[in-house]
Amino acid sequence: MNGQYSSSNSAPSAADVNVSFAKDEKKNLTPYGKLLYDSYHDARFKAEENAGRRIGFYRIHKDIGWGNFSLVKLGVHLLAKGKNELFIF
Repeated sequence: MNGQYSSSNSAPSAADVNVSFAKDEKKNLTPYGKLLYDSYHDARFKAEENAGRRIGFYRIHKDIGWGNFSLVKLGVHLLAKGKNELFIF
């Protein structure tokens, strides 16, 4: 072996192979695929979802108003970069 792995007698573990495969594979993804990959694997994405600053592919920016049945917030779609109203019931 060439010294990449911890033991010269053992084969690379599945985790070593998956990590290197994922980094190379991300380069070949479409913008939608990159966004989808990040939503599952990126810690920043998960932290924003848990904090309520992101819903799906929308990043929430500010409150616009409220009504009898919902709260209205300004959201920006991460792929299309369009601004939309998000109604949160």
